[in-house]
Amino acid sequence: MNHPSFLDNPAPKQNTQQQNFSLAFLHQTINGISDPIFVKDRQHRWVLLNDTYCDFVGHSREELIGKSDYDFFPQAEADVLREKDELVFTTNITNENQDIFTDAQGINLIHLENWSFSRRYILPSAP
Repeated sequence: MNHPSFLDNPAPKQNTQQQNFSLAFLHQTINGISDPIFVKDRQHRWVLLNDTYCDFVGHSREELIGKSDYDFFPQAEADVLREKDELVFTTNITNENQDIFTDAQGINLIHLENWSFSRRYILPSAP
């Protein structure tokens, strides 16, 4: 199963069974949340996604993991998303804004709140 290296416990006594339980628990937890959730590494690649995020963007987890916004969204949108993520990466300051985002069904207005990880809230589609 693909997962980010930061989820690995470097402690030598940590056994594989405990690691697998922790990872399974994390996946079960984020998949129980109805908001789209994703985690990106410092190179802006997705390393962890919940099912809701995959459904929202219209691609499978396998298609998305290891890729970036530029692989799936128009360049202008990907530029904005990367700029917001980079701001959070470099300052560790929460950033809130509203952007237009092309999802699997068209264009939706979303509220974007970034911490040192990103959390996106989908608002109703603009008329």
